[in-house]
Amino acid sequence: MAKYLLQVYPVAETKNQLKTWMETNGYGKGIIKVNSVSLSDFNANPNTYLKDSSGNWKYDVLYFGTWDDNGGKDLSQTSFNALIPYINDGRGVILGHDTL
Repeated sequence: MAKYLLQVYPVAETKNQLKTWMETNGYGKGIIKVNSVSLSDFNANPNTYLKDSSGNWKYDVLYFGTWDDNGGKDLSQTSFNALIPYINDGRGVILGHDTL
């Protein structure tokens, strides 16, 4: 069964970095499917990316932090608040060392 991951990237240079690594280079072993969205777009309307039209979670895991100092960017209060129920429902969130 495929697992779906959303990479929330801070700078354009990292847009498809994880997708390439997991899907093209084969590290996802054919079971991890990756989509990506900029942190700016995610912050503007996180539920557009987190939920489908029926209100179900689209992704099993979210991944933040693919650039030094996370590109100097952070979550908005809106996106932070959207992550609380996502996490409470048992979904995964990976934070790179540069996000902390």
